[in-house]
Amino acid sequence: MNREFQSKPFILSKRALVNVQNDFDHVEALSSAHLYYDDKTEVTDSSNHGIRILLIGYILDITDGNRSSSEILTELCQLYQSENKESFYEKLDFLNGRYILIADDGSDTVLFTDATCLRPVFYWNKEILGSHEVLVREVVEGENNIELSVQKFKMNGFLDYTSTQSVYKMNPNVFYSAVGMQFIRYYPRAQSKVSEVDEIVAKTIDFYQPQVEWLNRNYPLIYQSLTGGYDSKISLAITKPTMNKVQYFTYMIDLENTPDSQFSRIYRKDKDLVDRLVYNLNIDDNHTYYYFNEYPLPKDYEKTISRNTSSSHSYVLSHLTHREFEKNSIHVKSTIYEIAKLPFSANHINAQTDEELLNVIVNWAPKTLRKEPEKLLDMYRSFAERVDMEQVALYGYNLPVMLYWETRMGNWHSNITQETDNVLETFVFVNNRHMLNQFMYLDTQARKNRTYFDKVVSNKWPILNYFIPNRYETLEDRIAMQANDGASQTRGSASRARVELTHYGINVRDISNLEVAAQADHIEIRPLQGTKLKDEEITLTLANNDESDKPLVLEGYYNHPSKNIFIALNGEKFSINDYHEGKNVTLKAGEEMKISYHYAKNFDRSSWYKAGMLTIR
Repeated sequence: MNREFQSKPFILSKRALVNVQNDFDHVEALSSAHLYYDDKTEVTDSSNHGIRILLIGYILDITDGNRSSSEILTELCQLYQSENKESFYEKLDFLNGRYILIADDGSDTVLFTDATCLRPVFYWNKEILGSHEVLVREVVEGENNIELSVQKFKMNGFLDYTSTQSVYKMNPNVFYSAVGMQFIRYYPRAQSKVSEVDEIVAKTIDFYQPQVEWLNRNYPLIYQSLTGGYDSKISLAITKPTMNKVQYFTYMIDLENTPDSQFSRIYRKDKDLVDRLVYNLNIDDNHTYYYFNEYPLPKDYEKTISRNTSSSHSYVLSHLTHREFEKNSIHVKSTIYEIAKLPFSANHINAQTDEELLNVIVNWAPKTLRKEPEKLLDMYRSFAERVDMEQVALYGYNLPVMLYWETRMGNWHSNITQETDNVLETFVFVNNRHMLNQFMYLDTQARKNRTYFDKVVSNKWPILNYFIPNRYETLEDRIAMQANDGASQTRGSASRARVELTHYGINVRDISNLEVAAQADHIEIRPLQGTKLKDEEITLTLANNDESDKPLVLEGYYNHPSKNIFIALNGEKFSINDYHEGKNVTLKAGEEMKISYHYAKNFDRSSWYKAGMLTIR
C-alpha cells in the first residue's frame, strides 16, 4: 500500500487484522476493536478514571481558544464516565476541528467525528472503518481475499455513497459502537424551532474570537483565499485580528491569452474586485495570484492523487498546493457557511416526502444517475435508513437543509479536503454543532437575504460592507441609486431579493444588476445604470409558485442591428429585436425562468441601458 498522499491514515477494525497488520506501523488493542495507524498519524492519548480517549487530527474549544488538546481530552474523559452521555454530547457541540475521537470505557469502543466529518471516515460492513476509501477497500480485500467492485465514475460524494461497492461514508451526526456494530444518531436531541436572526447572532458571535486566538497561537502561517465574492468577505472580517499572519491568495486564469467568453469575464471581474480589495485594505504585501496555466498537471501526480482520494474536484489545485504552500500550515475555508444560506431552490425548502426530497438531491448525484429517478429514490431510501433520518423528522428539523449539512458538506466537501491535506490542514470557523444547530433555526427569508453573515461582518469589520460582493457597485453607489428612485414606483435591484407581481402571483427574485419597476399589471426591467454591460451578470428569475400555468408577454422597445443586445430565456438567446412585437411565453406551474442579458460591448451611454428595457405582462 502506497500511502504517500494519505494524510493521517488509520483503520479501526472490530476484529484483529491478520493479513494486513504488517502494513501499519502501530497497532492498539482496544476493548472492542483494534486501531491500526502509521508513524505520520499523530495520535493524542488521554486516560482518566478508566476512560481512554484517542484523538486523530486537531481539536479546539470554541469557548476558550487557549485550551490545549490534552485539556479538552481530559474533560471529555471525565464527562464520558457518566452513564447519561448528555453532558458529553453537549461538550462535543462546542468543539471545532478536523478530528476523529475514539472513546473506550472498557466495555465498548466508540468513534465520533467532527461536526461535518471534515476529517473523513469510511466504513465497510459496519466492521472496518478507515480514513480513506481506498485504504478501507484494500484492507477489506487483503483481509478477506475478496474483490470489491469500483464504479467507473466518481460517486462525487452523493448522500453517503462512495465509488466502491459496500463502502460508505460515515454520517457526522452519528457515532459508531464496535460492540453493537452499529451507528447511533445522537444529533439532533431536541425539538427544532425558528429563531430571530439577532437571537442567533447573540448565541454565536462570541465564539469567533476564541477560534481566531487559537489559530494565532497554533499556526505561524495561515492561508486564506480572497475573491470578490460573499464568503471571502466573511472570513476576511472574522480573521481581521490576525491578518498579519494570513497569506491571502487568489486562483486566476491567464486572462491575456484566454478567448473572451462568459467564463473569462467572470475571472476578469473577480480580478478587478480582488485588486480593489487588496489596494483599499493595504494587503498587497501578503497577497498572491496563482495562475492555473503555470501549473500543468503531471500525469504521475494525477494518477497518484486520483487513486488516494474519493473526489475529483480539482487535481490542478491539489498540485498547485503541493508545489507552493508550506507544509504544516492551515487553510481557512468558508464552504460550510452555505448552511446558513439557501443552497438550493426555495421551491424545495419545505420538502418532506421521499419524492419531494428527490428534487433537492438530484443535482448532487453523478450525472450518469440524474435521469434515473427510480434508482435515485431507492438509493435515498437506503441511505435514510442507514443514517436514521426518521429521528431528524421526529424533532421537526428541516430535512433539505439537514441533507445539505450531512451529505453535501459531510461527504462531498470533506472528500475534497483530501486533495490538499497531504500539505496543509483545513479549518472552517463554523464547523461545530452548536453554531450549525443555530443556523438550522434560520427562517427562509433570512437564508435568502444572507442576513446572519451580514450582521457578523457588521460586527467584525463593518468597512467591508462598503464593497458589494461580486459587483463593481459600492455601498455609496447603492445609496445614491436608492435616493434617485421614483416615489410612485416600487423599485428593486440586486439589494432586493423578491418583488411580487400582484396579478400573476409570480415571484421575481435573484435580481442582479437590474432595475425593476413594478406597476399594477406589469413590471419593467432594464440594466442598472453603471453596470458593465458585457462583463457583469445581468439577470433575474421568474418563479411560478402557483398551481396553474401563466402566459406572459415580454415586450422590448429596441429595434436596431441584432448583434448588439441579446436576452436569453433559460439559456436560449434571442436578439432583443425578437421582443419588439412582444414575445409570448408560458411559465408552467412550479417552474422557473431565468432572464439574462448579453451585450456585445461595455456600452457606456445611458441610451444603451434604456435600450435593454423589457415590459413583462
